[in-house]
Amino acid sequence: MIVAAALPLLFAAAFAGAFAPPLDMERLGLWAAQADLGAVEAPAPAPEAGGPAAVRAPRSLSLRGFSSSWIQDCTAGCGLPAGVKKNDPVDLTLALPDVPGEFRAAKFSRTYAFQTPGGGAQPPLQVAVSVYAVCPRGAPASAEDPCPGRYFQAQIELSGAAAAQCGASLNEADAAPFPVMTCGAFLSGKPLRVGVSLHRVPL
Repeated sequence: MIVAAALPLLFAAAFAGAFAPPLDMERLGLWAAQADLGAVEAPAPAPEAGGPAAVRAPRSLSLRGFSSSWIQDCTAGCGLPAGVKKNDPVDLTLALPDVPGEFRAAKFSRTYAFQTPGGGAQPPLQVAVSVYAVCPRGAPASAEDPCPGRYFQAQIELSGAAAAQCGASLNEADAAPFPVMTCGAFLSGKPLRVGVSLHRVPL
């Protein structure tokens, strides 16, 4: 994944495959936490009866980065996107499951307003982002990690001004300190594309 410190670099790298026709996410296995693995969300650990006040805390990842909304004019060929709301900070904690067949999730949502280049107001863009940690079934445990086969998924869902679903399967180095990905779609009946990018450094 590419992390950019400037908006043009980030979007130029991300646009190559970010706006293909909608994918069949279930067929591609990007929703494995709910479908492919049949995984269930792990409950929060409870103290042992009569034991110490706290059981060993589950390992977790701190996910800190930024969310930025943008608009792209494709009237005469798509140019570089223009940032609308840039560097919206995100701070999440993602617990890591230890039991095969379980997952944990960290989520956030945003609402971004924007105007078209001609000055017309549009419905807001609703953004819902989920990051999953999945412990697959059959993953052998080790002394250092009860689930060394653990992997991650990031999913972005857009609604309101434009509708899209984007997802990626990640390893831990891709998921932390923050996933880097882009998701966007065209406004209905307009040669304008809107979307959101997740990134690690300010634009």
